[in-house]
Amino acid sequence: MTDPPKGEASTFPPQTPGAPVGPDGRRSPAPHSAASPAVVSLLVEPLDTLFFGDGRPFEPASRAASSLPTPQAMAGAVRTWLLGRAGADFAALGRAVAGGCSFAEAAAKQGPEVEAVGRLGLRGPWFTRNDERLVAMPATIERSNEDPDRLLRLDPLQSALPGWQPPEHAGPGLAPLWCRSRESTRRCGGYLGPNGLARFLAGDVPDGGDVVAAEELFDQEERVGVGIDPVRRAAADGLIYQVQMLRLRPGVALAVDLLGAPADLLVCPDEPDVLALGGEGRRAIVTKATQVTRVKEAKEAKTVKPAPEPVPAREPVLPSIQRRRDRTRRRQQLPLQKWQAVERPERARLPGGGGAASTAGRLVLLTTPGLFGGWKPPQLQPVAAAVPGYLAVSGWDLARRGPKPTRFAVPAGSVYFLNHAPGLDGEHGALCSAEDAAAGWGAYHLGEWNHA
Repeated sequence: MTDPPKGEASTFPPQTPGAPVGPDGRRSPAPHSAASPAVVSLLVEPLDTLFFGDGRPFEPASRAASSLPTPQAMAGAVRTWLLGRAGADFAALGRAVAGGCSFAEAAAKQGPEVEAVGRLGLRGPWFTRNDERLVAMPATIERSNEDPDRLLRLDPLQSALPGWQPPEHAGPGLAPLWCRSRESTRRCGGYLGPNGLARFLAGDVPDGGDVVAAEELFDQEERVGVGIDPVRRAAADGLIYQVQMLRLRPGVALAVDLLGAPADLLVCPDEPDVLALGGEGRRAIVTKATQVTRVKEAKEAKTVKPAPEPVPAREPVLPSIQRRRDRTRRRQQLPLQKWQAVERPERARLPGGGGAASTAGRLVLLTTPGLFGGWKPPQLQPVAAAVPGYLAVSGWDLARRGPKPTRFAVPAGSVYFLNHAPGLDGEHGALCSAEDAAAGWGAYHLGEWNHA
């Protein structure tokens, strides 16, 4: 049990040279086959509140809050559900994993259906609402304090910034992120729908209407309980606790993608079923998704922006008053008033409404947290990055009957700016080691960026 992870931390634990990420001790990305794998999307709709904790002890008189579901929690729930349907021997599976086998190797020692489950990879989880998949807000999107509906975007600064130095653990050579605006801004937060994500990946700025606040997706419910004496079957003295349970809003569900060969995906049933999800014995309905709007479909959709509203006519002002206003504005360098008709310069556009006409490189947007052993994937050499803190990840290892070692994950919404991105597949790829990638860690999208 633990408090929700704090994603606004300003530092990241320094990357430890040679620290293993996968079970083989290597820190290489998950291998990708030449052909794209088949994909089955699942929707998980909780029947009650949910609770997701970690490996910290839950003691009397303590207060714990559910965090958001991590990839390992969702992967464990989905795999347990599929293994149960396939008739797996969980005791034998646990002994094999405790003996040093990977999950896929342990599953291969049982029947063909269990082996098929072991070969499947997962991506997610993500929130969905009204059949639209949502991703964490990119860390480079800011909201104006003067106009809350106006969003701004941070991009690498091409010229040097006097006095700026990158963090010590990041190393030299990183460019600062910048926005050429005098407006006071703050971190946007929330989530992006498919349309807003498509605009961001094209090098543009999402609209204010593309933002989905966290309060629109879930809420925290306070629960108070007492410990039970197993002998007297009554409340134990002094064992009182309080928890915050996670409740999804109506119409909100969790989405997971299963990746694998078409023959292996046949282990996923067509009819709805029930699986155990999180702590406290909660249950959820899992179904195959028939229609989920992703960023790919949003990019292909053509939208027509409404014509801008006409600028209201300026009321007549005495010449002496107008001259005084002009002098004050020039002296204080105030922004122009809303009633003035001003054409704001925009980036050149590609034919058909694409992103910037000329881009400086590619960007990587994490859509699920990533376990890299540091602040970035070891195979990437970014020219700039936006990493809003870190997440401490642990849990309980059922096979080894003990807590999992604590690792630190880069949160979803982190952005890495690259000069080029060879060998990356943003559709169903992952940036973690093979074992972590199969559990859903490090999913990402590829996009474009230009200098600020």
